Amino acid sequence: MGLINKALIFSSSIGIWNLYSEAKKFLPFFDELKILAIKSVMELKDRRVFDQDYDMLIMGYDALRFINKAYGGSSSSFVIPIKKWLGKDEGIAFLDEFHLLGDPGSQRSKCVLNALKYFDIRYCFSATPADKEEKSYCWLKIMDNALTMGDNFTNWKKQYWQLGTRFSAYAIDKSSFRQDKWILLQDKLNRDYAVKRDKGLLNLPNAYDYPVLETYMSQIHRRIYESVANQTINIARERSKEN
Repeated sequence: MGLINKALIFSSSIGIWNLYSEAKKFLPFFDELKILAIKSVMELKDRRVFDQDYDMLIMGYDALRFINKAYGGSSSSFVIPIKKWLGKDEGIAFLDEFHLLGDPGSQRSKCVLNALKYFDIRYCFSATPADKEEKSYCWLKIMDNALTMGDNFTNWKKQYWQLGTRFSAYAIDKSSFRQDKWILLQDKLNRDYAVKRDKGLLNLPNAYDYPVLETYMSQIHRRIYESVANQTINIARERSKEN
């Protein structure tokens, strides 16, 4: 339709380059000059990337905080010129691994939520949306502010729990969880927001149809395996320090 020419994509540190590679494979209009994958903000010569002529920006969730600072913003002010970057076209936002926005009070979450005000079309992806019910607030607000009744985090929690324990007046009393009300929310999400696909489309056999393969692992094999695993972990830790 030519109405959406800009895309802002968030992912994990590993997902950034995976998504860039997938875009390179499958987008018929792929142009290296128009698509920027920000592996690390520290590597950018100019962090004001929204002033540049990119149609697609792929970055980690924390990257936006540093970009906002480059424009003169702070923890309490969001000044990235996203509206100017979008121009007359409508933008689209993709949030891969969106469970990384579990804490609505974090600077990461606040910055991303401010940016998403400019995007009416949003897609959220995660295999593990929330390990605790209260961590659902951010992505519910992203999907549709009506899902949180427009409440702030504290008032939203009051819909499902009583607040106040011997440790804090704002802490959740887990024993007061309103399971019946939570089920109604899940039904609404499943009915109106979830995208479903028939498993048969994948044409995969059931897990128990796969033969079990056993192999002998000597002590040398084990040391090699452990060294590769440790090296991978160390690389991930170093990359985490950078961004």
